[in-house]
Amino acid sequence: MTTSFPTIPGYRIERLLGTGGMAAVWLAVQENLGRPVALKVMANTLCLDDHFRARFLNEARIVAQLRHPNILSIHDSGSTADGQLYMVTDFLDGGTLKERIGSGMSAAKALRIIAALADALMVAHEQRIWHRDVKPDNVLFDRKENFVLADFGIAKSDGEQAANLTGTGNIVGTPRYMSPEQFQCQPVDLRSDIYSLGVMLFEMLTGEVPYADVNTYALALKHIQAPVPNLPVALSRLQPLLSRMLAKAPMDRFPDCAALAAAVQDALDDVCAPSRAALPPPRVVTPARRSRTFLTGMSVFAAVGVIAWLLVSRDAPEPAPPVASTARVDPARAPDGGPDA
Repeated sequence: MTTSFPTIPGYRIERLLGTGGMAAVWLAVQENLGRPVALKVMANTLCLDDHFRARFLNEARIVAQLRHPNILSIHDSGSTADGQLYMVTDFLDGGTLKERIGSGMSAAKALRIIAALADALMVAHEQRIWHRDVKPDNVLFDRKENFVLADFGIAKSDGEQAANLTGTGNIVGTPRYMSPEQFQCQPVDLRSDIYSLGVMLFEMLTGEVPYADVNTYALALKHIQAPVPNLPVALSRLQPLLSRMLAKAPMDRFPDCAALAAAVQDALDDVCAPSRAALPPPRVVTPARRSRTFLTGMSVFAAVGVIAWLLVSRDAPEPAPPVASTARVDPARAPDGGPDA
């Protein structure tokens, strides 16, 4: 998609952040507040297509309804002088979840992210809005590791009768993260988003998606028919949670994101709990052991006393030998010192 710097009053365009099939995203500065924002501008070639214009406007309307710390906020939307649609959102420059998966991730961190995303999707689901494109590329981070779910471009309200196919005949969604019912063009609801979260959880834990194939048709068959792959042995305790999230039939998955979040929290508590096998068994002191301990202590005390006495005795000075008397005795005097009789 070719791009040129858009002209939107009140915003100074800095640089291009990225492009997609429907729009380009620019880094801009909101001049009256001096803050950086992300400016999503619809492609020129699609502005004349009523179907794509409706999708773009639908995304702006949906995101404006949602208030959650883990959902991307929208600040403004409108149309340029030449008819280009745009929306203004928070700018996050910490990369995506996809990049973090490539760097490796602990099970605890993966579960915390899933729990937060489930809570965010709960807000959308309460308003009967299904995201339909939950994937790591749509989870954006800032430099403090806060993250939000973005790109509600193909989100669908429960009351809408739009099909799962776009006007160009392409399946709506990203095949590696789509639910079986999306592939089969069946009606979707919140449980389709739960399935996509399951794909993400498997990828965060293993570094790979559960089903992969270069052929979209073959990939669709795997999502529809193939059994849920097993996690590595070290992560086997999370298998029941994952298997329920990735159940083929929507009725076999968690009924809503509240139930999912509770199950994820239980799994997180289990993962973070210290291993019982690593803790030494408690020491039980019986009366006999207490008696033996006392006698052992007395023996040690006595031995220490003997050693101390020997050391003191060795270092004490030897007593001086007796000194002979040198007094002169007068033989003329009696032994008792008196005169002779």
